[in-house]
Amino acid sequence: MEPKKRSTPKRQKRWLAKTPLPPKGQTISMSNALARGAHRLTLAQKRVVSLALGSTDSLPAADLVRAQREGWTVRITAGDFAEAFAVDQTSAYEQMKESCRDLMRCIWTTVDHVPSRKGRIITEGPWLTLGVYMDGTGTAD
Repeated sequence: MEPKKRSTPKRQKRWLAKTPLPPKGQTISMSNALARGAHRLTLAQKRVVSLALGSTDSLPAADLVRAQREGWTVRITAGDFAEAFAVDQTSAYEQMKESCRDLMRCIWTTVDHVPSRKGRIITEGPWLTLGVYMDGTGTAD
């Protein structure tokens, strides 16, 4: 008798529910370490990060913890970008596209000092791991 072949389920994109607040009404909070890591970002990159963070506002903690393990996708539209930062839609999409491309190469770094250990704990990671741009639709994932 042959052993059963296990089929591995395809990994699907995980979408986090978007907050019902408009971009201008969202409040973003970051840890001090993460805020320090954002100092090297350009204004457009900070705007993309803030829109992405804002769209995960008011989500249940369990969803955020699961998303940290499994990853998640956030959709940003040129309309939201233009509304939040008072730029025209064409400029908004170009800034989003360029910033997403650059954020895949930008690394954030946090440094923790633990009194019980010698040295520091340095954690690094990319701001963005994958960028998808849909020309003609004004959206980026």
